[in-house]
Amino acid sequence: MSIKGGDLIAAISGGVFEITDVTAADYMGTSPAVLIASLLVQVGNLMSLPSSKEEWPMYVAHLPDLKANSGVIYDTAGLLDGRLMKTGEVIEHYGLEIHIRSNKYDTGFSKINELANALDLVHNITVDVDSDLGFQIVSVNKMTPATYAGLDEERRFNFTTNYCASIIEV
Repeated sequence: MSIKGGDLIAAISGGVFEITDVTAADYMGTSPAVLIASLLVQVGNLMSLPSSKEEWPMYVAHLPDLKANSGVIYDTAGLLDGRLMKTGEVIEHYGLEIHIRSNKYDTGFSKINELANALDLVHNITVDVDSDLGFQIVSVNKMTPATYAGLDEERRFNFTTNYCASIIEV
């Protein structure tokens, strides 16, 4: 899978929505939230890109107040598992939070569980950022069940779930 930068940058900023190609250098240090959002949009077809104007756009780091049926993924605190004895490399599992907002309770509950079920099946999926840079999503482990987080100011229903992801650059 190849990620095109303009859409995801738009998703992160919540601002300009245009598709542009970017070089691998633009993705150095790519956040786990961007990789998992790309996985849900481009591999799983469970969410859409914000610029597509389709149902269920997936944003990264910021959820604009525009659409009711939408989602956002945040980078959160992860877990450190210590060091590898041979190399001293620290093993990190990256923290993620997925937040879904919906006009209807049942619709939002179904969507967050659909995403959770899909992420439970992730095992060694490679996400290519460019021909020179790719990432392998080894696993995405659920840390909390899908939880109802209440109504927002617009009386839309909100749900969250948290994950730790094991991701390596390949």
